[in-house]
Amino acid sequence: MSMLVFLLTTMRSGRRSGQAIETAMGGIRRQTYSVFVAAAAGGAACREADGATASENCQSNECPVDCAGGWGQFGLCSVSCGPGTQLKTFGIDHDAAGGGAACTAEHGATASQSCNEGACPIHCSGEWDTYGACSATCGDGFQTQTFVVSEVEENGGNGCNYSHDETRTQSCNLGDCPVNCDGGWSNDGTCSVTCGGGSQLETFILITDAANGGAECDFAAGATRTKLCGNSECPVHCDGGWSDVDVCSVTCGGGSQLERFTVAIASAHGGNECDFVEGTTRTKLCGTVDCPVHCDGGWSDVDVCSATCGGGSQLERFTVATASAHGGNDCDFVEGTTRTKLCGTADCPVDCDGGWSDVDVCSATCGGGSQLERFT
Repeated sequence: MSMLVFLLTTMRSGRRSGQAIETAMGGIRRQTYSVFVAAAAGGAACREADGATASENCQSNECPVDCAGGWGQFGLCSVSCGPGTQLKTFGIDHDAAGGGAACTAEHGATASQSCNEGACPIHCSGEWDTYGACSATCGDGFQTQTFVVSEVEENGGNGCNYSHDETRTQSCNLGDCPVNCDGGWSNDGTCSVTCGGGSQLETFILITDAANGGAECDFAAGATRTKLCGNSECPVHCDGGWSDVDVCSVTCGGGSQLERFTVAIASAHGGNECDFVEGTTRTKLCGTVDCPVHCDGGWSDVDVCSATCGGGSQLERFTVATASAHGGNDCDFVEGTTRTKLCGTADCPVDCDGGWSDVDVCSATCGGGSQLERFT
C-alpha cells in the first residue's frame, strides 16, 4: 500500500516537541523533549532529559496520495542534420490514491519539439558528358569529353573527383585516310637565259602513289615539258658621267675646275646604282701640264769702260740665268756671246771759271765802308 509521510513539529511550553507519522491505517505521534536552558546554580531541573521521547496514536483516516510522475529529458533529434523532431516520455512513479490528484499525463505519453543539428552537408554531384566528335575524319585522332558539375558541395560535403569543365581524351580512328598522289616538276638543267625570257625542260617526279581512293596525279612519272623561264626584266645598270661646269682656273701648272654628274641611263630591275646622284658636283684638278719656261739671261761687263765720260767702249758677255723649257721662248743670245757697248757716255765735267766784280763804289773813302760786288 502506498504511504503518505508528513512531518509535523510542534512546540509546547517551549519544552516538548513531537513528531507524528500518519499512515492510511492510522498514525503515531512522537514527541521529543528538548532542554533549552539547563538548570544551574541550584535551579530546578527539567522533568525530562534532553532528547527524551514519547509517542501516541493519531489520525486513523486514510490519507490521499497524489499521483507522482514527470516528463523525461528530450531524446536525440530524429535526424543528424537539418530540421527534425525529438521526443520526451511521461513516466508515473505511483498512481493517485485516497482521492489524491491524478498525473497530468498518462504513463508512456510522449511530447515532441522541433530540432535542427545544423545544415546538412551537400555532396558534389556531377558526371562526364558524352565524348565529342573525333578530331580527324580519317586516320588517328582524339575525342574529348567534359566533366559537368550539376551540384557544388556545401556545408562540408564531399567534393567531386573532377573539377567542373575538366576534360579528358581518348584516341579514335574512323578508318584509313585516302592518300592522294603527290608529285611535282623538277627542272632539268638551267634556263636558257637569266633574264628577258627563255625556256627550260622539266620532268615530273612521282613522290607518293595514290592509295585508299585518293586522287591520281595529273601526269605520269617521268613526263617532260618545256616551260618559260627567266621572265624577269634584265637589270639595267645606271650609266652617267661628269661634265665641266666652268673653265679651269689656270692653263698650266695645276688648277681647279667644277664638274657636275649627269645620269644618262637610270638603274632599273635591280641594276647597279650610279656611284653619284644626278646633279652631284665636285672640284677636279685641271691644267696640270707644266707651264712653258722662257729663257731668261742678261749681259754682264767683262772689263771697264775705256773712258769715264765723253763716250767710250766696253766688252760685255751674255749669261743665261734660266734656260727655256716646256716650249718656252729661247733667249735672243746664246750663253757666252760677247759684244762691245758704248759706255762713259756722260758728259765730261767742266770746271767752273769766274770772279767777283764791283757793282757800286765804296760807301766811304776812308775809315772803312762797304761795297756790293757780283760773282761772274
